Amino acid sequence: MNQQEPAYIYEGLDPATGEFGRFSETVMNVYHSVSSAFNRAREPGKPLATVANLTREAPLGSLFVAFVLGVAFASRHVNRR
Repeated sequence: MNQQEPAYIYEGLDPATGEFGRFSETVMNVYHSVSSAFNRAREPGKPLATVANLTREAPLGSLFVAFVLGVAFASRHVNRR
């Protein structure tokens, strides 16, 4: 085997270039932008932090009541159609 070419190159197709390379770069860019958006939303006072604090502090009984009301509301809308 040639020491200059990696073993994964087949018929001149290098996975780090071409379509696969562009696709991989696009996926990594999307991942970084989404993760940075989630990190910004987790900062104190932002929506995701507020939701996390509310769910952490909510007693189990309140969550059960909200679930039952949600099911009743959803079934009422489904029956209207």
